[in-house]
Parts: sequence; C-alpha cells; structure tokens
Amino acid sequence: MSRITAGRQRGFTLVELLVVIAIIGVLVALLLPAVQAAREAARRMSCANNVKNVALAIHNFHDSRKHLPFGINYNTNFGREVYRTASGDSPAAVSKYVAGKNTNGKGWIVDVLPQLEQQAMYDGMKPGFDPSNPDNRFIVTATNGRGMGRPEIRQYMERQLPVLTCPSDPSATPREGNYHWEPALTAVTSYKGVAGDTALGNVFGADGLWSNAQWGSVPDCFETLGCNGLFWKMSYYDPIPFKRISDGLSNTLMIGEAVAEQDLHGAAYFSDGDWAACNMQLNYFSPPELVRDNWFDVRGFRSLHPGGVHFAMADSSVHFVNEGIDHNVYRALSTKDGGESTGLNN
Repeated sequence: MSRITAGRQRGFTLVELLVVIAIIGVLVALLLPAVQAAREAARRMSCANNVKNVALAIHNFHDSRKHLPFGINYNTNFGREVYRTASGDSPAAVSKYVAGKNTNGKGWIVDVLPQLEQQAMYDGMKPGFDPSNPDNRFIVTATNGRGMGRPEIRQYMERQLPVLTCPSDPSATPREGNYHWEPALTAVTSYKGVAGDTALGNVFGADGLWSNAQWGSVPDCFETLGCNGLFWKMSYYDPIPFKRISDGLSNTLMIGEAVAEQDLHGAAYFSDGDWAACNMQLNYFSPPELVRDNWFDVRGFRSLHPGGVHFAMADSSVHFVNEGIDHNVYRALSTKDGGESTGLNN
C-alpha cells in the first residue's frame, strides 16, 4: 500500500523577494520617463492648439476690422489727438503718461474673445470699456486704465480660460495681486503678442542682465509711438493691417508663449500686459533672487516645454522655435518691416 505524502509548499525567500522588488524598481525607473515624456507631448500638443486658436481668432478679428487688435484700447479720439499734438504725427518720443491718458486698460485679447467663442464673457466685460460711461474716461494719470477693474466685472477678471492656459505651466492660474494698486484676483494668459525686438522700459539699460554686445542696439519703444512688431501699448495710434507686414506673414512672429510667474506685472490677459518683446534671448529666465514684479525687464517669450517655445506666425502657422535660435535671427523674425528675408525652416 503506497502512501502519498503531501509536500510542503515553499514560499519566497527574503533574497528572492528583494530581487523581485529590485526588478520592479528598475522597470518603473525605465518606464516613468517615457510616461512623463508622453504626458508632456500631450501637453505640448494642447498648447500648440491653443496658440493656433488664438492666432485664428486674430485673423477673424482682422477680417472684420481690417487691422490687428490694439495692444491697449482708448475710449475716444483724445489719445490720438494728444499724440498728434505732441509728436507732429511722427513716431517721436512722447511721455508715457500722456500716452496712457483716457485709456480703459483693455488688452487686445479681450477684443478677440468673441472669436474664441467667449461672446458672453466679452459682453459681461463691456461696463469696463464702454466709452459712453463717463466713469471709464479717466484723464488723471494715476487712475488711467482702471475701467477694466470695475467691481461688476471682477468675476470675468478671475475666470481662467483654458484656451489662454499652457498646461505645462503650473503658474498659469488666477493670481492674487493688485490691479492698479487695488487688491484683486486676476486670471492670466500664457500667450502674448509680439511687440518686436525693442526693449519695453529697459531699466537695466544696455548692460542689462540679458544684454549681449553682439546683438547690437536694442532701443526702448515703451515711451515712443513705434515698436516694430505687431502689438504694443500705444498701437491704437497707428492700426496695423496685414498688408503692412512687408517682411511677409510667414516670416513674422505674431504671438508666443510666456510664463506667468516670470511676468507678474503683465500676466493678466484682459489688461495692457498681453504683449512681450524679443529683445532678450528666447527662454531667458530671470535669476531667482530678483523680485518678479519686474515690469518690463523680463517681459520676453519663454515656456516650460523642454527645448523651445511655441509661436504663431502672422499667417497663423504654429512653430515650436528652438531655444538655441540665433538671437539676431530671432530678432529679425519679430519685426514686421525690417527688410529681412529670414524665415523658420521647421
């Protein structure tokens, strides 16, 4: 009679368990970068789509108005008449305080909200820029531009629009700050209009943190009438149609990415900070020890995508521009009528 002996089941030894854990750890280490890269690729594609949509909105605005939206809007012809008196109708330097009078602070992005399927939001913001409302016609310098800060439109100031938000930028969220020296929660934009290759109130001067003697002259256009790009503070003086972009629509940068926390003063989408310049190297980030209330010294184009920044050309085509682009080429692409034949090959 045979006896069947039940065998004892053998478990994992400690060494075997540690080996399995080590293998799993190696697999995770190998796969995690691929997962992160896939997520960033998806975020980058979403960002490119946002840039495309904003560019198309600008084109639709141009189709109806026959010019690009203004960098900052005025309520009456008062601003134009002041310019003509001060400058004799020439792009000469005039006081930035004179230039800002009687403006309501409405940035160009507000003008294209209807083209971004945000008509209701645009209508809700009208009390802040309606020229028939005398409260919006501030002549005193200290209060110019405050029309967009009216209490009844605060809800729209705080609304962060996905189409204006780069998903790779964690700082692209409504920010606690101030709007014309009053506490306010303000939504931001990840996309700004190109002012050209000129400086915007260059506090650091020719020897600034981002300056390079090989780049040549970087004139300051903040207090003059003529930045050489497509969007800037006083562009309402001289509306720009596409036909004036003599360098070619496909050779001229129109809008690009910005990182909100790097430009706290000009981050709000509805105000006059929705433009930046190509005077500094692409993807320049200010040193962490600097206070980033910054005004204009770091108002450049940058992103948190590895290696470059999305731009839309004036023909609405979208390109991912390598951060290593030659700076003089980058500057040439930012001007509308500089006479350069430079273009992007990507």
